[in-house]
Amino acid sequence: MNIDAIGLNRLAYRVFDELSMNSGQVLEDFGKSMLVKKILMENKQDLLVYGSYMDKMGFVDEMKSMMSELFQYAVDREDIDRAMENMDEDSSTYRKLHDIRLIYEKFEEHNVKDSYIVAEQLSELLADNVDRSRFLADSYLYFDGFTGFTPIQLNLLRRIMACARDVKVVLTMDHRAYKKRILAEHELFYLTAETRRQLIRIADELHLPVK
Repeated sequence: MNIDAIGLNRLAYRVFDELSMNSGQVLEDFGKSMLVKKILMENKQDLLVYGSYMDKMGFVDEMKSMMSELFQYAVDREDIDRAMENMDEDSSTYRKLHDIRLIYEKFEEHNVKDSYIVAEQLSELLADNVDRSRFLADSYLYFDGFTGFTPIQLNLLRRIMACARDVKVVLTMDHRAYKKRILAEHELFYLTAETRRQLIRIADELHLPVK
């Protein structure tokens, strides 16, 4: 039956191979940490808070994780600017966001200049090319092991749902949670129910039947 069990990143590479696309050099965790360290060293004088944190154990890894999450959740510099607009410039939160924005800006500049792409951007690049893939158009896809999806992953699912032969998503919740129309945030299966609601909304927008 030609079954493949693959993650989203390997799915991206399958499609890139099919389309003869070069995704560029992918920065994995170690490369991201090295780049963050370089940025901290080069911009130490411009950092309001984190300039003195550079040599603290674990800080570079924490900032690397922050960069990954910003890419994962499609947060850009304008979003950070909007968050800072109504803050007191002397507040600790404002000063930390200033530093995060600066590091993020330099991180993106290095990515463009050195033709890097971070692993979190593979799903975004795949989403932009889904409609060109004969492989995906002929596929039946099953998504399992997810509790929720990031905005970028949801956008990818939207594109895949619009072109694949069939898409099934496996989500785990008990029958009581499944029957309830709305779950409170503190309830165990809230995130799963929210994911289900988002997927049904996407299917409705695409005029696809929900089985």
